[in-house]
Amino acid sequence: SGDTSVPLDDVSAEIYCSSDVENYDNYDRISSPANATTYHCVAWNALPAPTLTVVKNVVNNNGGTLGVGDFPLYIDGNLVTSWATTTVTIGAHTVSELTAPGYAGVIGGDCAPDGSVTLAGGQQKICTITNDDIQPTLKVTKTILNDNGGLKEIIDFILKIGSSVVTSGVANPLNAGTYTVSEEAAAGYTGVINTDCAADGSITLAIGENKNCTITNDDVTTTLTVIANVTNNDSGTNVPADFALFIDGTSATLGTRYTITSGS
Repeated sequence: SGDTSVPLDDVSAEIYCSSDVENYDNYDRISSPANATTYHCVAWNALPAPTLTVVKNVVNNNGGTLGVGDFPLYIDGNLVTSWATTTVTIGAHTVSELTAPGYAGVIGGDCAPDGSVTLAGGQQKICTITNDDIQPTLKVTKTILNDNGGLKEIIDFILKIGSSVVTSGVANPLNAGTYTVSEEAAAGYTGVINTDCAADGSITLAIGENKNCTITNDDVTTTLTVIANVTNNDSGTNVPADFALFIDGTSATLGTRYTITSGS
């Protein structure tokens, strides 16, 4: 009797005998039985030790570059090699790994998602750990300052990552790599790029990263200079300084630049 899930071919049987039925400590293998001797024998069926194999799979479809050898694998805290069969004791065990930034890991096969697995005598089990590189994202956020009479809104500015047009505030999934954030400039506004981007809009994304670049546009101050031209072709004698000049009813000086609010 015993574990019927193990094929009989995997069970080793040993028979030990002795002429002393009262003392089991004397039982041993009998290689040359003697004639006319009564032997008392006991048989033991011994299941072979179980084995556990850990298999590592790495998926690099978003710019990741790590391989199988970059992820240390463990059974009960002991370092093992991918696809190497390890003899373990009967009972519960735990499969794990040393994680790497930018990769999501999933344990499967004969293991539970937490890496736990239980083996009986003679069992051979395989646990898999699959690591997939996490796709990074980049968000471009537009900010507008209309404090000098400007009227433009976010939709008036075309934002780009590389040559692709993007929407303000939306995370864009990308592969790991270097990109450039930009916009189509609008007359009357200055533009400044910052946050995770360099001032020229350049940015590098690693797997698993979520970054944000901000482009702030500020309406440019408007200036107005009043110049008086006098034409004396009919005996007139006045000069420009003889004329009172005004901006919105306020006295202005000839040739002076005034800061005003955009508009009429």
